Amino acid sequence: MADIHGIPSEADMVPVRPGEMSGPLENLAAMAAAAESAANGPRQAQARSLLESPQGFGLDGYDIFAGYSGTWPADVEPGG
Repeated sequence: MADIHGIPSEADMVPVRPGEMSGPLENLAAMAAAAESAANGPRQAQARSLLESPQGFGLDGYDIFAGYSGTWPADVEPGG
């Protein structure tokens, strides 16, 4: 159990041999890089435009269709 500062007690520490965590850490780095590139895609850019727009921006209709696959849940608005 961790103390009040979030430091685990010695009983909670899991021994790891040197190099044993290199594979999982490389996988984590690859996942982070993929998430970074996905965060800058066209669908995210359209969403950012909507979120950063002035009030009333989407009243005449604004859909985020970049990457639309032709199936749900690409357009989940009522009647869309």
